Amino acid sequence: FGDGATGSGSATSHTYATPGAYNARLTVTDNQGASAHTTVTISVNANLPVAPSNLAATAVSATQINLAWTDNAANETGFKIERCAGSTCTSFAQIATVGANVNSYANAGLKRNTTFRYRVRAYNASGNSGYSNTASATTPRK
Repeated sequence: FGDGATGSGSATSHTYATPGAYNARLTVTDNQGASAHTTVTISVNANLPVAPSNLAATAVSATQINLAWTDNAANETGFKIERCAGSTCTSFAQIATVGANVNSYANAGLKRNTTFRYRVRAYNASGNSGYSNTASATTPRK
């Protein structure tokens, strides 16, 4: 304890997916076994952006897929775009970022006759939003 007192206590860490007010119970026990507790309210306001939605992927040529999504955030710095190859792939990798209020991206230079899956999330100085839905498109052979 910071004031020179001795005793014991315990701490538990919790992670919450959304900002808000959370109650925590603090119990302190002294060397003679006497204990006291109190409940404190801790406000967590990470100011994370809201996740984008309605992601759509459209193959516009044998080597390009265009993406479009709905920007639901008012406080984003930009969007991170992730992709994986294959109709059931799960190993997404970030391929690009775009600025705030941008709601589309043209992914060019792709391999022909290949299915690509995409997801997008907003970001700002507080961190990343959740992901959008996953959208896929297949580039044609020609």
